[in-house]
Amino acid sequence: MDAFIEIAHLHKTFETSREVSTPALIDVSLTIPHGDFAVISGPSGSGKTTLLNLLGALDSPSKGTISLGQTMISKLKEAELSPIRRDRIGFVFQTHNLIPVLSARQNICYVMRLQGRSQQEQESRVAELAGKLDIEQLLDKHPDQLSGGQQQRVAVARAVASRPQLLLADEPTASLDSTNAERLLDLLEQLNHDEGVTVLISSHDSLVINRARHSIVLRDGRVVADHYERNDIP
Repeated sequence: MDAFIEIAHLHKTFETSREVSTPALIDVSLTIPHGDFAVISGPSGSGKTTLLNLLGALDSPSKGTISLGQTMISKLKEAELSPIRRDRIGFVFQTHNLIPVLSARQNICYVMRLQGRSQQEQESRVAELAGKLDIEQLLDKHPDQLSGGQQQRVAVARAVASRPQLLLADEPTASLDSTNAERLLDLLEQLNHDEGVTVLISSHDSLVINRARHSIVLRDGRVVADHYERNDIP
């Protein structure tokens, strides 16, 4: 399996006051192969969201390195990170983060518009994803007209519309009932298989953890387990 993400001796410390600092991640080293479907689990406060934020270039480490493909993103400046976030990484947040004044269709097209994709490309991609995610009937509705499960499916469509290499999902089932959680996981696995996108999910939900192909467990900012449950990477 070819490495896609390489994390080496990663530390993240938050300064809570001039005299006090709180370590969130301590000497984390991990390898994520291309096409992986990995779940980071652990109790609240273990560092799951912090690690995802660092992998998504939303924050920078205190020490250590992160490489995405051949690019060491931990050493880049903000101007260099912006196109990487736009073109190579998709994000699914617990709270959906859809833009309320835009329709579902416009939300899905948002990153593609930033990329300068043609209207024809945008419409074709929306139609493709709407079929896969069963949201054709939702495209002209606004977020406040959608249920939590529907909003999450639109958020997934937006996250993968730009064909990112990496999809990061932070507690994506936290606001869903078990039926919708299972459905969302089915969709993420389908996208992982059909489009080859590497999926990395943070969660303490057993439904999510049981789907892991690659299981990573954090506790108090440290990796305490890192093993493969299944070896069926597409």
